[in-house]
Amino acid sequence: MSEQPMDPGFSVFNGHVNNADEKARALMRLFWPDYLEEVERLEEEGNGIMNIFNQEPTQATLTYATIVTAYVNDGRLDVELENEESES
Repeated sequence: MSEQPMDPGFSVFNGHVNNADEKARALMRLFWPDYLEEVERLEEEGNGIMNIFNQEPTQATLTYATIVTAYVNDGRLDVELENEESES
């Protein structure tokens, strides 16, 4: 598996990495339940979470994608920073 950071599209598609999807939903359930409701509605309407990218971005979809991206990339950025430091 590549240690390169993933962009939001790949992160959402790979939401299983670091349990990112599960963690993002738990966080949104606590702090932004209305946003989570919108994301889950879009997921159901489009037969999958990737449907959030078939719509104009909203605060809810941006929040979800941002949180998932952060969790998926947890630990990946450390590798990038270590590589940069060793090259300098």
